[in-house]
Amino acid sequence: MTYTYVYHKSLPKRLAAHVPNTAAFDCASIVPTFVYVVWCCSTRCSADIRIGRRVAMGRDNPLSRGSSDFLCGLFDARWEVIDGHAHFYSYNYFRLLSQVPGQHGDVEQYMRQQARRLKIDLPPIDPGRLAQRWVAEMDRYGISRMCLLAGLPGDEYSITEGLRAYPDRFIGFVDVNPHLVIAEDVLEHAVRGGGVKGVCLHPCRHRFHASDELVYPIYTLARRHRLTVYVNYGPPSCPVATRWGAQDNHDPRFNDPAQLHFAASDFPTVPFVIAHFLEKHLPEMLRLALLCPNVHICTSPADVCDEEPDTGKNIEPQLTMMLKAFGYKRILFGTGSGIFPRGWRSDMFRSLLAALKNLGLPNEVVGMILGGNLKRLFRLDDSRLTYLITL
Repeated sequence: MTYTYVYHKSLPKRLAAHVPNTAAFDCASIVPTFVYVVWCCSTRCSADIRIGRRVAMGRDNPLSRGSSDFLCGLFDARWEVIDGHAHFYSYNYFRLLSQVPGQHGDVEQYMRQQARRLKIDLPPIDPGRLAQRWVAEMDRYGISRMCLLAGLPGDEYSITEGLRAYPDRFIGFVDVNPHLVIAEDVLEHAVRGGGVKGVCLHPCRHRFHASDELVYPIYTLARRHRLTVYVNYGPPSCPVATRWGAQDNHDPRFNDPAQLHFAASDFPTVPFVIAHFLEKHLPEMLRLALLCPNVHICTSPADVCDEEPDTGKNIEPQLTMMLKAFGYKRILFGTGSGIFPRGWRSDMFRSLLAALKNLGLPNEVVGMILGGNLKRLFRLDDSRLTYLITL
């Protein structure tokens, strides 16, 4: 695996031949439909892994260590990898979880006890230092950018501070509870003052349907500021908040992705993203994919704990369903990472690469799923320094 640092707009001629021109790819070679998808089989290239050194860091990529049998002969291409789903579990996030009046006594002591019990690292108080740790983790694996999702309403400060520290590495999302009378003001302030590019909604946690008029002012702001709306249906099998000791407020009555159809139809210019692939709601997702071209899907699993070790889960069946329903242009790569010392979930990345290899997708399509679709969705500039991974 080799890292190549390039400035696309000022690329030397001697390097130009090594950078793929994804814009020249004929998109007509893939035809997604409601029932099936036709794709071109990629040519199986080089059987060797080219393990190089990062120019700036001088360190081998961990993805290539101890996994030669897995990565051998996967692809012969260079991609910019963007993680479209990661959680910014800040110190303030855990403090918000712990601040139940009269229940825990000394909140700081309770937080330290819970962190020891769960064997996780309590984040530093300064969000900028947590952002710095994430950037080091991204550099370790060669991740160019990452979408950081706030854990709870009220933690907008942590997200905006992380964005302020590394504006070229993070794409920020705030968590909004539409029941709060200040929800619109909080979102407006986070966008104008903090550079936030998206909003997260949790219908089950905050007990509303995506089609309720209550949420429409949030969609209106998203349309005005060109924000992306992540909708989290679930809940996950073992959310961090529940394991921490917070009360589980998820209401399954609102776990209905079909309700998103009305909102997506009323706001056709707003990109909506279903934050997790939900096998139990496959008919609703297929219907959404067919009727709403502005609805996307993230590969982040909904049934894996962030604290768990490498899963090695085969996601090929789920990815096949995603391709059939949404087509490759509406599939976004995401891991759901968020807890240290676990760090970035490279096992999710490896599982996705294995599924992409088995499906025989062209390299250009793989590049779109790993980062190209997110670059288009957030209108990211190609002129900045990028990380290109060669497998």
